[in-house]
Amino acid sequence: MNWEVWGPPLAVLGFGLIVGGLFSLRGRGDRRQDHLVDGQARLDSLLDTLRSLEADRVKLSAAVCADRRARLLDKAATALRDLEATRANPPQTSPSQISEAVDASAAPIRWQRSVVWVGVVVLFFGGLTYWLSEFSGVRTEGGSLTGTALSGQALRDEWSRADHEALEIDPDDMVALNRLAHMALEEGDYGQAMTYLDRSKQIDPQDAEVQTHLAILQIAVGMVARAETVLNAAIAANPELSEALLWRGMLLLRKGEREGAITWLERALEAAKTRDDRRVASRALLEARRPPAVEHLRGALTVAPGAGQPAGGVVFVMVRRSADGGGPPAAAVRLNPRGLPGSFAVTDRDLMMGGAWPEQVWIDARWDSDGNPTTRSPDDLVSEVLGPLASGTKDIALVLDGGAASEPEASDAKLQGRLVLAEGASPPAGGKVFVIVRRTEVPAGPPAAALRLETAAVPGGFRVGESDLMMGGEWPAKVWVQARWDADGNAMTKDESDLESPVLGPFDVGALDIVLTLGG
Repeated sequence: MNWEVWGPPLAVLGFGLIVGGLFSLRGRGDRRQDHLVDGQARLDSLLDTLRSLEADRVKLSAAVCADRRARLLDKAATALRDLEATRANPPQTSPSQISEAVDASAAPIRWQRSVVWVGVVVLFFGGLTYWLSEFSGVRTEGGSLTGTALSGQALRDEWSRADHEALEIDPDDMVALNRLAHMALEEGDYGQAMTYLDRSKQIDPQDAEVQTHLAILQIAVGMVARAETVLNAAIAANPELSEALLWRGMLLLRKGEREGAITWLERALEAAKTRDDRRVASRALLEARRPPAVEHLRGALTVAPGAGQPAGGVVFVMVRRSADGGGPPAAAVRLNPRGLPGSFAVTDRDLMMGGAWPEQVWIDARWDSDGNPTTRSPDDLVSEVLGPLASGTKDIALVLDGGAASEPEASDAKLQGRLVLAEGASPPAGGKVFVIVRRTEVPAGPPAAALRLETAAVPGGFRVGESDLMMGGEWPAKVWVQARWDADGNAMTKDESDLESPVLGPFDVGALDIVLTLGG
């Protein structure tokens, strides 16, 4: 809250609180103050209504809630003013009433009633001060319309609930339909997104947001050329729509036209009106300005005839520095098995720990049935290790077959635990997750061991073994462990949006219940 703006009003409220308290202490309980009783009842009723409005504010739109609150506060202030005027200037009394008043004045002061009155005044002014400070704060980007801080999943849940309620009142509410479609697209729920898009198109097919969401859906299903046409129409309808500008730039970046992509993404960043829009546009612009990835290896992936294919999972292509596979991979690529048979490429962006590409490497692949690279299962399919290979090799043929059961079992792990996300933490949109094992609590020199995981591994288990030792040798007697969700996937750099866990330890060999909380 800006105290330069709200300091004077709050000072006036404080003065009013003191004055109200003094008036209340001067009050005496007598039988002739019917007007005071009526005024007090009216004030109590208004205070109760204000409390009810506060409890129901999530169910109302921001505009309706603010309007009702303002009117109730005006009425409460008027009621309090009338009550004080009545107390200061009581109505004319009859002789019998005067006699009753004289008798009452001889009685002891009714402190109970005074105390109650003081409590009412304190509650009113205290509540008014709280409401002013709570709802007059500068609205944070991504916060609620009342200025209270909401972010991440809590904000999305509130939006979703409010939008569904808005559609119940007005099924043609385009703001609600567009926002629900946007959230469905972000979550990959294309069926639900299409439902909202169909309703929006019936209302206003030329709406720029509707066209943008349609283009995103078309890109998701591979209709790139048609999506480009639709995006151009959306931008023509609304040249300042950040989301349309962003996806126009992303399409050019996918084509390799980096200069054109940068122009569109810069426009998207300038037009962004929320923190989330700026964050997405900034990341896309950073990617466009990075030097193009350098391809080092390319080849084909197939499954051997008769091999029993896992029902799901992930395919990992791993590049190693030695034929025996000691230490962590030099580079790794994660692929969707639905693309098999298919091709793969390994670039400098896939290096596990950054640095220069090795002079010679060995390569193999594994179809991991549970999608966790730190575990092994008899259902996994593996390829033969090929090498040595030099940078630029393009005719690699990896054939996935049985044999995973002969690899080291998960029980060989030196450390084992779980990766979880702290409540309310907002992870980066992409990147990699690193589990880092050190010999000391404070980082000094290279890690003893490191594990690189996909972001899908959170939440989930992890295991670190001797094969993950950075420089080989024996496993340390005591170690400390930390995890980091790295936004750019490069362990050598850090970004303000990276999420880290606390450093835990020391751990002995065989610790199996480690819990690393990212963002905690």
